[in-house]
Amino acid sequence: TWDQAAPFRDAKVLRKNYCAGKTPLRFVEVIGLEHVSTGPVWMPQAAKWLAARFDGKVDKGNCGKNNIFGLPSDK
Repeated sequence: TWDQAAPFRDAKVLRKNYCAGKTPLRFVEVIGLEHVSTGPVWMPQAAKWLAARFDGKVDKGNCGKNNIFGLPSDK
């Protein structure tokens, strides 16, 4: 949850604002990794997500959840 490129606290505030405005958002909290080291771990999932968007599939987002386990957000 430490990130040199996107400070986590700021990202959570941005997520809260987007979700409050009903903007579809996919927010994934990866505990124990920072921005660069998360890339190789999440690249396969990101590629699948992008492929689905190019195939016209809609992602309704995950507002109200804040991590890979689908636990309720802390708002």
